[in-house]
Amino acid sequence: MQQQTSQEDLTRQRDRTEEYLAADPTNKKLLTRAIELNLALSNPAGAEPHAAAAVAAFPQDPMIVCLQAHVFAAQQRWSDAAPIYAALLSQISDPDLAFSLATCQFWLGQHQAALDTMAPFERAPDLPAATVTLLVRANHHIGNTARAIELIEQHEARLSADPVFLAAASLAYADSNKGAEAIRLSEAALAHGARPLEALVVSATLCLEDADADGALALFQEALALNPQEGRIWNGLGMANLLKRDFPAAGQQLERAAELMPSNIANWTSLGWCRVMSNQPAKADAAFSRALELNPDMSETHGSIAFVAALRGERVAAEAALQRALRLNPQSVTGTMARMALDGKLSDLEQFRSTTLKATAGRTNLFGVDFKVVAERVLDVASPAAHPKQ
Repeated sequence: MQQQTSQEDLTRQRDRTEEYLAADPTNKKLLTRAIELNLALSNPAGAEPHAAAAVAAFPQDPMIVCLQAHVFAAQQRWSDAAPIYAALLSQISDPDLAFSLATCQFWLGQHQAALDTMAPFERAPDLPAATVTLLVRANHHIGNTARAIELIEQHEARLSADPVFLAAASLAYADSNKGAEAIRLSEAALAHGARPLEALVVSATLCLEDADADGALALFQEALALNPQEGRIWNGLGMANLLKRDFPAAGQQLERAAELMPSNIANWTSLGWCRVMSNQPAKADAAFSRALELNPDMSETHGSIAFVAALRGERVAAEAALQRALRLNPQSVTGTMARMALDGKLSDLEQFRSTTLKATAGRTNLFGVDFKVVAERVLDVASPAAHPKQ
């Protein structure tokens, strides 16, 4: 109730300020107040004309110029806000300005630039939670998970009540194969009603690992509403629908994931197998070939290509790809599958499943989830795929 009253009070202040501003449209204090109140009310569209008027009237005032950048940032116009912050930061060394610029750079995909911007300030022991979270995320994105975890350990005790920090930390731990820490932090992030993005992704991924496709779908959909440009969310949706055998939906979602993270080998592999299970071997081969371009030394990718070639009756190509897979790894799972396809054993589904599960003993994450789950829930379509239709 207190928050509602506060919002009502802010709205009244904003409306009164704009009434005064209508009578005195170049009053700096009124313009500044109108911009700040609209931003406080999460109304950047309402703040924008005031910011434009303020900059036109006071183009050399750093505070006014900075407020315009804040309006652009609130509208997620990162490429408009960033050069303004950069110009101001070149004149004034200020951690808040640096954070504003680094935030723009992060969302523009310039993760190393964001870290470089924050470098002069990141060693301060009392960094705000939002700044630490940005540093964790940026280091995570460039693959420096060791530094991300160092930051988490350095600041966790102080920031243990901040759900967004905890969520970012949980994902960094998850991608560092520190499952227990990832679970602990994601649960803490979600414990008091907040729904931060990374915690949703970690929880959804845990659902996938437990073969809870419906639970994973619900959480990934919630995460998607927060950031529809995050490739791993689309991958998670695809994997969940793959478990549900909804191959059309899975294929579309994995393709979207490939657009957003074209260098992710696991996603190309998952898309390839989705196409296998959709009786689309030509599209499957294209996906596996893309994965092979990214890393030519993956035995399972060569085995996948061999399997598809065998399904298509291309024995020479299948044998060549199979030999490459076995040279890289004599225990290749997909190589085992390709061998069975070449030997005409796909018609015996139980033998196929039994042999494949035996080959995958102790192996996980071949297609993005526990392979035993995939084999038990999905590979029963491999036998019909032995006679594919393009």
